[in-house]
Amino acid sequence: MFQTTLRRLAVLGAVLTTSAGLAAPSPVAAREVTPDHARWTPFQLVSAGHSLGWYPVKHRFEWEASKAEGPWKKVGAGGQYVHAGMLGLMAKQGEKGGVSTTWQTKGYDRGRWEVRLRTARESTGGADYAVRVELVPSAPKQERCGAQDIAILDFHPSQMSTANFYARTLPDTEFRTSRTLSRPVGGDEWHVYGVEVTPTHLRWFVDAKLVAEEKRPAAYSGVPLTMRVAMEPQKPGEVMNKTRVNLDWARYWTLDKKGKHPGSAGGTDQGTYKAAC
Repeated sequence: MFQTTLRRLAVLGAVLTTSAGLAAPSPVAAREVTPDHARWTPFQLVSAGHSLGWYPVKHRFEWEASKAEGPWKKVGAGGQYVHAGMLGLMAKQGEKGGVSTTWQTKGYDRGRWEVRLRTARESTGGADYAVRVELVPSAPKQERCGAQDIAILDFHPSQMSTANFYARTLPDTEFRTSRTLSRPVGGDEWHVYGVEVTPTHLRWFVDAKLVAEEKRPAAYSGVPLTMRVAMEPQKPGEVMNKTRVNLDWARYWTLDKKGKHPGSAGGTDQGTYKAAC
């Protein structure tokens, strides 16, 4: 009787295991996916897109259960890899140039972009990279030496808790501001950075909170943009510290859904971008 009971339990266990396997959702691969809010933890819900009701998302990219980098094109001497559900960008010790990766997607002149990332310096003795997450023209001929970029984040390790933001338009106009965060920007701290771009305003977000906005029409370029993550030397020829950036996910929403109003925030200072070409 005891042996018969064991055999029955074994058969029942096998059936339950098979059924669970059939019912389990497929892992999210390195591709665009549809969010399942019901399965998210509170930590995952720290997002302006979620808090303000921007969904449905048009493009969402992440690297869970995948080793594929997807449509992210690296430029520069550093390395790009996928590990532990993240896209990594690494600049080795002693490098003398920058490294970047760009989301190879259709450009949009307006919309909402958001990314969850962390960055860390992994060596000392050299110079520090500036870590930048920017919206850049999707057409290379419109680059103009950065004169039409929007910074979702501009971070310099010498100011560990300071996040800088800017928007540039031709011929050489720049709108810039900075915010001090309660946690470091670097030091492997996770943050969610985002920007909303419309013809009437630009809004910057950190960890689902509106931190800055600009309403002057001159801040809107109307150029189709895509996302780029970069580590850039501050001076040509500098020997750089080993530095890493990890992306957990990146998303793009259209403006089709109005969503909740985020409130108000301080503005930016208008100046000149001298490197325009």
